[in-house]
Amino acid sequence: VNEPFCCGVNEDSFLNIGPFRGNFLFHGNRYTDGGAFQLYSYAMNAVVSEMTMVRVGGILSWGRANSGQYTSNLHNQFHNNVIEEGNHVFNYNGSYIYQHGKVVEPFSFGVLASDQFDENLPYTFPLNRFIVFRGNRVLNNGGLVVRGNTADVLAEGTIVTNSSVGSSVGPDSCQYSPNPNVPRNGCALYTENSTILFS
Repeated sequence: VNEPFCCGVNEDSFLNIGPFRGNFLFHGNRYTDGGAFQLYSYAMNAVVSEMTMVRVGGILSWGRANSGQYTSNLHNQFHNNVIEEGNHVFNYNGSYIYQHGKVVEPFSFGVLASDQFDENLPYTFPLNRFIVFRGNRVLNNGGLVVRGNTADVLAEGTIVTNSSVGSSVGPDSCQYSPNPNVPRNGCALYTENSTILFS
């Protein structure tokens, strides 16, 4: 640390220290017949815009945690992306079963973080924060889902057509709890914070 913190730090504070991966711009690319486009693990200040996706696993903002290592997605933006067709080959690498907190099917756009509950890790506060979805469109078979340890997400102007799903946040029965001493298995599929805004 080469300068003072901007705000108070005490014995209850959690510092996430790791290599910086950020200030990315992904613009105007086309992906067909593949896996998901992921801001995976550490990703900060990324802009994903005007991408076109056909039969892929979606566009994801995915904070991760395992073995006591926490990696956040912070201040990421997704603007004017288009899912032409959301149907795709699922689980092509055989690692996750449907429905698992680490996949977004049948949705196409997603913010997810399930590892803390999957592995009973002590830090259960949001790994995804300040995520913006604006002007994105799903033309066939998809939607937008927010789940896991996530806070401060804004989704506006999302248009979903020809789909069995739309926009979704985990059910009210699984609320965010600031007590790190109470692991809560079963919440991995759900969103743990109420500061999710759809308009």
